[in-house]
Amino acid sequence: MVKIARCFSVFLFIFIISLKFSNTLNAESYLNRTVNERSAGIMEVQELVQQINNSELSFIRLDKINTNISGIGILSNTKNKVYGTAFVIDDHTLLTNNHVVEKGFGVVNKAMYDPERPSNLKFMPSRDANNIPYSFTIKDIKMIKGVDVAVVHTNEKVTDKVTPLKIANEQNIKNMKSRDKITTYGYPSKEYLGNDFINDSRYKMYKSDGFYLLKVNSDDPQFYSKMIIRMGNSGSPILNSNNEVVGINSGGMNNTNANATVRAKNELAYVFSFTDYVRKEILDNSY
Repeated sequence: MVKIARCFSVFLFIFIISLKFSNTLNAESYLNRTVNERSAGIMEVQELVQQINNSELSFIRLDKINTNISGIGILSNTKNKVYGTAFVIDDHTLLTNNHVVEKGFGVVNKAMYDPERPSNLKFMPSRDANNIPYSFTIKDIKMIKGVDVAVVHTNEKVTDKVTPLKIANEQNIKNMKSRDKITTYGYPSKEYLGNDFINDSRYKMYKSDGFYLLKVNSDDPQFYSKMIIRMGNSGSPILNSNNEVVGINSGGMNNTNANATVRAKNELAYVFSFTDYVRKEILDNSY
């Protein structure tokens, strides 16, 4: 019995250590941007992104926000005067990027899994320039470790005013293949949009159509995409052809429209997909 007890104790110790080690592995992609590593597939996707001409991309300003995307809006940090995009998935739940709700982000620009005080955040779905039809206060924030995804809860019921977005079937997300069409909506800053949009009002919503490219080889679920992504698009939902959410935009290689590298010139971007442990965290923390 003593021998069995000792064996069980050793097994339990190893199991606990392995759990801790797994969690450590998952805490990489947000902090270290694993998408840029050769082992993740960056060289392969660099070839793929050049095979699709930029003329196949679409980027337009929306002058009317339809009901099916009314749950997309601006999440503003009123303390640091920065903002990103967020979107509604149920009565009280929004999704955005960790870096949008990170305390001090935009000032010290450090990823530390330290959320801003909810009282400093405000969600404005369907905002159209200076027209703010709705505004909601924030109750709490759950930052998912390992990826740039945050679950945010509102004090008020949001779906009385706007339509939530539907998350796609997990297997359908995993079955996505190169050149599948994807779309995002968000609030990129007009300073980075180029001359065609220089006279636009601030805080307009834009639609960007592009393509799924390749699954990232990493411990965390993410994929590369080709689409026009600019600063302010952080937290934007990535939708499939059925208007279902397959993931969340985290960043583009051409965020500032500088066209400084091959990857930037070809509008390479990356997305955290709603599969595996990320999906579980979202569902476990939703209403």
